[in-house]
Amino acid sequence: MRRGLTRAALVLLSASLALPPLHAAPARQRGGSCVSGNCANGEGSVRFSFATYTGPWVKSDFTAGTYSVVYTAFPDQTFELTVDAAGYPVKGTVPRGSKDDVLRDPSVYTGSFAKTWNPFDRSHVARYAQGRYTDARGVAYEGEFDFVPGIVGAGTVTGGYYIFQGTRIDEDADEVTSGLYISDWTSHDVRAGEYPSYLPVVFHRARPDYIAKLQDDLRRDLERVNAEEAAKLARERESRESWNTLFATALGVAAVVGVAKVASRSSGGSTGTVNALGDTLASKQSAPAANQKMVGELRERAKTDPVLAKRIGKSSDAELTAMLQQAGRTAPPKMTVAEYRAASQQQETEKVAKAAQAEKDRQARDKEAREKAAKENEKAELAAAERARKKAEAEAARKAEQEAEEQAKREYLVALARGTQLKARTCPGGEGQYYVVGLLPKIKPEKVDCVDLHYRARCEGHANYIDGVGKTFLGIATDCFMGDTYKIEPKPACPLAQLQVTVKEIRACGR
Repeated sequence: MRRGLTRAALVLLSASLALPPLHAAPARQRGGSCVSGNCANGEGSVRFSFATYTGPWVKSDFTAGTYSVVYTAFPDQTFELTVDAAGYPVKGTVPRGSKDDVLRDPSVYTGSFAKTWNPFDRSHVARYAQGRYTDARGVAYEGEFDFVPGIVGAGTVTGGYYIFQGTRIDEDADEVTSGLYISDWTSHDVRAGEYPSYLPVVFHRARPDYIAKLQDDLRRDLERVNAEEAAKLARERESRESWNTLFATALGVAAVVGVAKVASRSSGGSTGTVNALGDTLASKQSAPAANQKMVGELRERAKTDPVLAKRIGKSSDAELTAMLQQAGRTAPPKMTVAEYRAASQQQETEKVAKAAQAEKDRQARDKEAREKAAKENEKAELAAAERARKKAEAEAARKAEQEAEEQAKREYLVALARGTQLKARTCPGGEGQYYVVGLLPKIKPEKVDCVDLHYRARCEGHANYIDGVGKTFLGIATDCFMGDTYKIEPKPACPLAQLQVTVKEIRACGR
């Protein structure tokens, strides 16, 4: 056998996923046929040779959404799968197995997916990213996955290797371990018209000699099949020492992260270790760069993991690398299934308690914020009410003061009217006309500095009268030269001695 660790790897070629990569071609162009519903623009079921997809369709093609999938190999089971606009899986569950598989029970993966560029057939292939893979024997792998594309034979069959870091759960052996694993060769024959055969991915604990040989094989295949890609991705060959350092660091990361820690991470977690190894195998980065990437990734994890942060401490990159390499040389941690479940349950309990505490803290903060806002609003309302009260009091005081001032003016004018002395007379050069003259009383303080004299002239014994106004009446004298003189018009018919002049009213000027 050229590659892999089991003889089944090349006897029955397995797929990188339990479905071929889905490209953005219309469903019918992929060989599918509509069996129910609206498969053009709506909800419907499209049957392919390997599976039937039920879900939304746009212009007879996949769209970003969730589909119910029934695979031909497992007609009694339905799997939910969310895909992107091009039909590539994003998250959900997919089985692995063949119609002719004697095991009958499928291997199953549940979690998130990613896409990896396959330089051999120049296309993207969907792969596992973060989740749980359970093989046909019931052994589960929970953690992080990456996929390194490769090729078999003359270049007609492409596939590759899965790298896994996380927790291996073997119910039959009652054993749970954590570490770094690599799969047998897993391939997918995509020749038109042929139903692909799907074998479960078989994982083995990674060995440095096997990974180093694998890198050599992958580089040689790339140079042989695709020189352009080889030139694009080629890197200077790493020394054996660099490879050993990288591998030891990767094993150390798996050991330091721990058994239950991997299982407790969400599907949205990072995959720094497996990605670093995968990129190095595919010649996308050097071993030292990958080693540095893993160290940085571990530091990022420590930001949300107090236990890990305490273990790392303030170590330099070199010290942390040495610590990881030492951890990688030790035996991987083991648990019984019961211990693992207890640890996982404890983590879940702590997670729930932490979430509950966080919610309680949030509610307390919200309550405090509401109470603070209420107090501030009350304070603002009281301040506004106080301002309004003071404003009203000031306005009332102003109006009262104004009214008092107006009343004082009215009383002052009345007093002026009572004390003013008027008389009628003629003046030299007046051509016999009658004039009003008079004296204003001296009242202090002066409330009105300018007054108009409203007077009434009446002949004794007559009911008729003449009213007039003396503008800006000063009232300082009764002669024609020093005092105010106001002509009485029309001239009364009686002699001057019989003419009576009285004050009708004194007003402020212009009123």
